[in-house]
Amino acid sequence: MLGIGGWELKTYLQRPTITIEVNGNNYTVHTEAETVAGALEDADIHLDPADSVAPPVDTPLEPNMAIRVIKAHQLVLEIEGVVERIYTHETDPLAILAEQNITLHAEDQLYANHRPFSHETASSYNAPPDHLRIVRAQHFTLFDNGTLVAEGRTTAATVAELLDEHQLPLYLADHISPAPATPLTDGLTINIVRSQPVFVEVDGQKIATRAIGSTVADVLNMLGFPLTGQDYTIPAENTPFTPELTIQIVRVVETLELQQDPIPYQTLTYPDPDLPEGVRQLVQAGQEGQSETRILVRRENGRVVSHVVQSTRVVYPPVPEVVLYGTCLLYTS
Repeated sequence: MLGIGGWELKTYLQRPTITIEVNGNNYTVHTEAETVAGALEDADIHLDPADSVAPPVDTPLEPNMAIRVIKAHQLVLEIEGVVERIYTHETDPLAILAEQNITLHAEDQLYANHRPFSHETASSYNAPPDHLRIVRAQHFTLFDNGTLVAEGRTTAATVAELLDEHQLPLYLADHISPAPATPLTDGLTINIVRSQPVFVEVDGQKIATRAIGSTVADVLNMLGFPLTGQDYTIPAENTPFTPELTIQIVRVVETLELQQDPIPYQTLTYPDPDLPEGVRQLVQAGQEGQSETRILVRRENGRVVSHVVQSTRVVYPPVPEVVLYGTCLLYTS
């Protein structure tokens, strides 16, 4: 005698038998459902809107009926920053876009599974991709030093990528407007202002570099060589900047220096009638004095170019030497 479990099994096996094929995999199901939809539900097979079912889901069930289910492939579609999930039975990326009524223009770029898609690679897709992305071509205009060098459409993501596409090398000092990292938008105009070679002699070094500017002052400001105090340039700061120009920065330093000098003493002589003629007598020893001079010293690039006396004062005066000489005549018999 069958138990409860046995009776349930017997009842289950007495139900009509249905074969369900899902993407090539076959399943046998015993069901009391009345329609294809009911049989799929009993088999725990969930349908997405794009799935294909034959016969249709509202078809009444018949014993030993075969139901075929082709599950639609789910993929991510990204267009101009908008991301959506779609379903398809196609494998060719172009067919998938056509199925979605999406037009791919000649200059647009299609990426399938994050790799560029082309007609040459279409035959390699024997299974639907998991990710499709369309980069729409944007119109641009490119000027190089005021000359129109390119105009058209591109799928470059940034200004830098566009410059790479056109093999336009840049120097660090060149100015690009808008900046290289700027995302490309439709109708964008890019301007390149080219830097020019320049030589700068400063602080004992000669530097070869590049710069942009109208005058010598503009160039030095761009390069970060400030003039301080009485510094000046050769040629002058207002000189127009031309390529290959050599600019010399003259560093000017003025210092106030003290100079001490001896003041010579005088010798004063006086006659002395008490001293025999021809005799000299030192009465007071002489002593040098001292003066102090304030001098403004100007140095250009470390070399002294001028001395300007500001003032002079006597620190202490000299002491004169005093000498007596004899005037007395001696007579002998």
